[in-house]
Amino acid sequence: MIAAKEFLPTLKALVEVNSVTGHEGELAKVVREWFTDKGFKAKLQRVESKRYNVIVKSSSGYVDTMLVGHLDTVKPSDFWATDPFKLVVKRGRAYGLGALDMKGGLAINMNLFADLADKLESIKLWSVFYVDEENESLGLYHFLRKETNRFLGAIFTEPFPCDRIALTAGSFGRFAVNVKVLMESKHVSKVEREELIEVLEKVSKALEALNNKMRIKIRGFGQCKYVTTKLQSKGVFFSTPHELILEINHMSVLNETIEKTIEEVEKAFTRNGLAVEVRPTERKTPFLEAFKFDDTYPLVKYAKKFVKDVIISTSVFGGNLTAMWGVPTINIGPTGSNMHKPNEFVNVSSLKTVYSKIYKILTTLDKAIY
Repeated sequence: MIAAKEFLPTLKALVEVNSVTGHEGELAKVVREWFTDKGFKAKLQRVESKRYNVIVKSSSGYVDTMLVGHLDTVKPSDFWATDPFKLVVKRGRAYGLGALDMKGGLAINMNLFADLADKLESIKLWSVFYVDEENESLGLYHFLRKETNRFLGAIFTEPFPCDRIALTAGSFGRFAVNVKVLMESKHVSKVEREELIEVLEKVSKALEALNNKMRIKIRGFGQCKYVTTKLQSKGVFFSTPHELILEINHMSVLNETIEKTIEEVEKAFTRNGLAVEVRPTERKTPFLEAFKFDDTYPLVKYAKKFVKDVIISTSVFGGNLTAMWGVPTINIGPTGSNMHKPNEFVNVSSLKTVYSKIYKILTTLDKAIY
């Protein structure tokens, strides 16, 4: 069994390549070369110009099961104490951009594949590394549309909840709409009272109505919420705005839809005296639907044997897509802190812990199938 420190060379090689969303091409080639050096045949799957997924699969086995992770990171922000593209290890913490989200998870997946590909008899193990997770999961969507195999399951190593190692066997979904609030534009010389004050008061009441809306909580899942992520106004020179535009995210529970989201948002705004146009936010991939798998699925059943702490993620991730494709999906990620922030780090010891748990899940599942 691999020691915790043995993940560091792999993690170092990953962190030191800039793979900010949209620029994953170089890292894809580094990952492919890593597998090639170990005697595996890895292929690049073109998603867009200079953007590639990496796919590698074992030569034996007949039940397809995949390890999944994303290649991209967010942009480095200011106030890093170290170079974000250099791995720095201090007191059991490995610092670097993406060390937690999710190059630590990639290091786990890569070493798991290398150690298990020739050991599993029933499972044909895949490793899928995809682009664009931090944006629209374009790479994973591309892979799933192209792939005709039926998968027993998908195992992600995303880093949530970050403070502890837990099994994620379900996740909230996400729908997003743009709300255009129509206003009467006036030349500023004709304005007697700041109209925007009244409009913003009505908008606040509409948003409050969305958040306070009585909903049936799904047992063991949770209750949805609406969150505004963008706000801007439009107007011509020296006139009051003629429209106010909001982007509202709906963190959804099971069986909710974009149509229901539009209906609820429209109702909240019109009931507060606002004329609005509500449309889905444009994106290249489907909106992510909520999902939850129980232990009638073999992958979930055996995962629960080795990870007792089971959660529903209140965030979304690539696993929402695999679940929408009908693939039983779980997530077990390493711990750390400062995801999407300066001084991001992963706890080195958690890399081995997650590796060990997934190793046991896969080998146990392999024997059960056999």
